Amino acid sequence: MSQIVNDLFIGNKLQRGGIRLNEGATLDLKDITAPVVVFASGGDNITPPQQALNWIVDVYGNEEEIKIHGQTIVYILHKDIGHLGIFVSGKVAQKEHYEINEAIDFIDTLPPGLYEMVIEKMPADAGDRPEDIYLSRFEPRTIADIRRLDDSQQEVEYFAASKLLSELNTQFYEAFIGPWVRMAMTEPLAKTLRDLHPLRLQYRWLSDENPLLWPLQLLAPLAAQNRRPVGDDNPFRSAEKRASDTLIDLLDHYRDLRDRAQETAFKAIYGPKALGAFLYIVQLNPERAIESLAHLLPTPEERRTAWNMAKAIAIGDGVIDAKQQAILDRLAEALELRMVA
Repeated sequence: MSQIVNDLFIGNKLQRGGIRLNEGATLDLKDITAPVVVFASGGDNITPPQQALNWIVDVYGNEEEIKIHGQTIVYILHKDIGHLGIFVSGKVAQKEHYEINEAIDFIDTLPPGLYEMVIEKMPADAGDRPEDIYLSRFEPRTIADIRRLDDSQQEVEYFAASKLLSELNTQFYEAFIGPWVRMAMTEPLAKTLRDLHPLRLQYRWLSDENPLLWPLQLLAPLAAQNRRPVGDDNPFRSAEKRASDTLIDLLDHYRDLRDRAQETAFKAIYGPKALGAFLYIVQLNPERAIESLAHLLPTPEERRTAWNMAKAIAIGDGVIDAKQQAILDRLAEALELRMVA
């Protein structure tokens, strides 16, 4: 799990070709020879189209490089299906999944390049077979088309700050906490903690392991054998639908509020006038860091604290190169701390 977080989620090493196998080989996405099909949805709030497709921009840079590497990349966009719906929705399975499976052989014959798979619904009198309902076509696309899906690249600055802080936290954990945890943790204790995890317990409470639910073993077959679906005009069914729709709307509203609150908090913490003002010093944008700090820290005490933090971050890996030293010199001058430096 630590490797997944550090290499994929935080470090993004797969995209940059920085993951090495035990044999010493480096994983490079440009070495993939089979066609790549990317399915993204505008309704996916976990992996939206910008995130699902921006790796193409970062890895290749332009569509001509895709062709030079002999690579075929096809992406398909859905308007509103959610993250899980991409995998389990019946409507998606009957349309997008079906069309992708049907077009696999054709995708193998496409010339190298970037394409969007567009699926159109055929007229009602086209036929009764599944293959007659929709028609797929592959339209050439450019890197500029992918860039237009994203509103901006400003978020990269926030994530660069969080990436550096995550690396510092990892170094601290591995140096002072990790060894003690590994010494104290045994397999029986680890299994007990896993079994007591709330996400596991909620299923065990509703399983045969709960003696209070044993009567359901007798009642469930009886209910299945005597099931009688009610009509659409049944008042209880109407009430059930209204309650379900209301609950869905409430959960959607809660999700939107939660996501906006988390995004606001993230930007407030890692923004260029918060932690980002310090972390940019050695990571991303020293010019912006110096500009932000000049306005953010009016008193000498605050500037002295910022300087000490900057030095601590700079020597986090034990080495300061000439570039970092030059940045620290400029920072000291901006903070009017030349004597302290």
